[in-house]
Amino acid sequence: MWDLILRREYGEIVIKTYRSKQEAEEEIKNRSRLISILGEDVNKLYKIKKGKTSGRTSRNLSTK
Repeated sequence: MWDLILRREYGEIVIKTYRSKQEAEEEIKNRSRLISILGEDVNKLYKIKKGKTSGRTSRNLSTK
């Protein structure tokens, strides 16, 4: 699992977890198009990090 992380001045926020690094990289490419319009550098805002595999993903979490 790979986490897409938003870097903020008060800490890092996991935006979403992906099954593969390639999926996470593709999401950064999509976000870079939007961020460039705002004049920001996507590499300063986001990073990809190997996440912990706990068997639970955002796709199989449910409220009971």
